[in-house]
Amino acid sequence: MTDHQWKIFFETGSKFLINGSHSMAFSDSWCSWTTFDRLMASDCGYWTSGFPAKEDIGESYIKDSGVWGQPFHFEELAHIIIPKTFITTLGMKKSQNIASVSEELKKHQIPHSINDSILELKLY
Repeated sequence: MTDHQWKIFFETGSKFLINGSHSMAFSDSWCSWTTFDRLMASDCGYWTSGFPAKEDIGESYIKDSGVWGQPFHFEELAHIIIPKTFITTLGMKKSQNIASVSEELKKHQIPHSINDSILELKLY
């Protein structure tokens, strides 16, 4: 994935996955992601948060202090998962329009996969 493709991915997602927050209780969107470094040299874990807002998206990275809370360069990202539904810490079930995200990504030839439960972009 090029930086340009990543930017299209995040800008497309930010159109449909709105009102992201670092706190699940207050977020209308949700995703998880990991980096190559975390997979290979750390705990193999994933971060979770709302989807980044349009103003969080730089030319080649997700900006510091946005929805994700810290910067992530696009080249570091290994896997992003966006669930169709999620249940907040307050017990509220929320839905995300991953089908529309997928349709828009297809128009831009951004590689991804989608099924009944998740949309994902996986680079390994």
